[in-house]
Amino acid sequence: MRLAVWAILLLLTLPLQVGAADVQTGPRSPADWHALAEDGDPAAALALGNLYATGEGVPRDDERAAYWYGRAAARGLPEAQFALGLLYATGQGVPRDLRLAHMWVNLAAVTSVPGSWEARDRLADLMTREEIDGAVRMALDWQPMPPE
Repeated sequence: MRLAVWAILLLLTLPLQVGAADVQTGPRSPADWHALAEDGDPAAALALGNLYATGEGVPRDDERAAYWYGRAAARGLPEAQFALGLLYATGQGVPRDLRLAHMWVNLAAVTSVPGSWEARDRLADLMTREEIDGAVRMALDWQPMPPE
C-alpha cells in the first residue's frame, strides 16, 4: 500500500520532471505530437504520454499514456522507461506487474533518471529474490528497438 501511494504521488509529478520542457517548446497541439510520434519520434511519444497522463489538451487516459510511454521506452528513452515502470508498479493503464516495473525502472536508473534509484529499491522491497533476479535478467537482455 505504501508503494502504491508513493508511486501515485510520483506519477502526478512525473510529467513535470520528464519531458515537460519538450511539451512547452515543441509542437503546439496534441495532433502535432501525434504526427511526430506516429513517425517514430520517441521524444514526441514521451510528450504524448505526458499529455495523456495529465489530461493536458487531451482527455486523461492512463492506457494511452502507457501506450505512448511504451513506444518511447522501447526506443530507449530513459524518462519514458521510468514513467512506464511506475505505471506497471501501480497498475495504471497496464496490468500491475512488479517484474516489468522493476525492469523498466532499473533501465532508467542506469542513466540516473531522478527518482529511479529510490523507486527501484522500493519495488525490490515488495518482491521475492526470484522476482528481482528475473527482472534484472530481463533488464540485462533488453535491447532498444531500431528507429522506424
